[in-house]
Amino acid sequence: MRTVSDVERIKALEAQKRQESAVTGLPPGYIFGLELSIRNNTPYLSSGVASIRGSLVTVTKELVLSSDFWIVPRKPSASYFVYLSIAGKITVERVAPVLEPGQYYDRNPVTGSRYIGGLQTNDAGLLMRVVARDPIYIGASTTFEDGYNPAQKLNATAGRYATAEGERSKLEIFPDGEHALRVRRWDALTSSYKDVLKVLVDGQHEGDIIIGRYDAGFAGAQWDESESSLKVRGKIFEENGTAYPTSETISHFFYGERPQGPYAVDDFWVSDGSIFRATVARGLGEGLETDWLWYIKPNIVSDIQSTNGDKFRPGQSVSTVLSARVFRNGQEVTDTLPDSAFRWTRKSVIPQNPPFDDGTWNYNHTSGYRMVEITTDSIYARATYTLEILE
Repeated sequence: MRTVSDVERIKALEAQKRQESAVTGLPPGYIFGLELSIRNNTPYLSSGVASIRGSLVTVTKELVLSSDFWIVPRKPSASYFVYLSIAGKITVERVAPVLEPGQYYDRNPVTGSRYIGGLQTNDAGLLMRVVARDPIYIGASTTFEDGYNPAQKLNATAGRYATAEGERSKLEIFPDGEHALRVRRWDALTSSYKDVLKVLVDGQHEGDIIIGRYDAGFAGAQWDESESSLKVRGKIFEENGTAYPTSETISHFFYGERPQGPYAVDDFWVSDGSIFRATVARGLGEGLETDWLWYIKPNIVSDIQSTNGDKFRPGQSVSTVLSARVFRNGQEVTDTLPDSAFRWTRKSVIPQNPPFDDGTWNYNHTSGYRMVEITTDSIYARATYTLEILE
């Protein structure tokens, strides 16, 4: 139960955030840069800026998180949390962050500093990976089997997840409610057809989830259903491995040897430059050669690929390069097309000022670019990129 003092404190925090937004034009809870990384078993924090209790705090250069920041000697299989104070001081502690009522971001429960990210060690006490900081709130989709109501288990529960980076990457889900969500498997987002996430619910069921950024707008926190939200596709399985039928609307591309399953109708398989379409949906290990039909329709099919994944969140300091493989009448024609056949267009949710606006970018990429680089600015602007093949 909230007391009167709790309410007054939250109101004061909200007033600070409104003042910050009026001055900066940025939403409360804003953070840019301040990315953790590990090099030679030493953690680093990049430069950046973050809002902390109504003030913008800037770190002007990369910092080395050495023994001065309390992580040496390191304990095996331990988690450490990095915090930035309103005075610009960095600390690394084993005190877990909390989400304070009225706040849109995690804080240090002792000092009130902003949570920047996490570090984890392996069994030998060496730094193993960095855990991202951004809170993402999830709700279940409705692709469970007939008669099962996921709303009773998930929709009221929601939760948060943090991506993990490094050799042992995985996805971790932190439940906000009494129903635990446990990840069974995570395939890294290496391209547009590998968005696979399996979540075990109440020990029995697995299903798709929708992941959307919980943005702090000027009118308060709200679901953001724009391009910043992302859908992670998954399959539903019984405990014995039997697959439930699901409704898939996005085609997967498989390259190399014939897929053994699972795959869905209208998924594509590319072999020796030819493209085939799945006419039957199959479960794990059920695939047959007769399921695949040579896709020789007189049209163009393209598969846009990314060198660094294809799902990003505003605030990440990351870049990637987009390229495409193109198929005509069932055969790959990527290398036979001239550079002038590739036209890229960009549409941003958050408008940018010239010369970084969409109009200038689109004019410069009318033709001649087989590949385009996506920068941090485009991710912040929530830009969507489209490729058109000119005949």
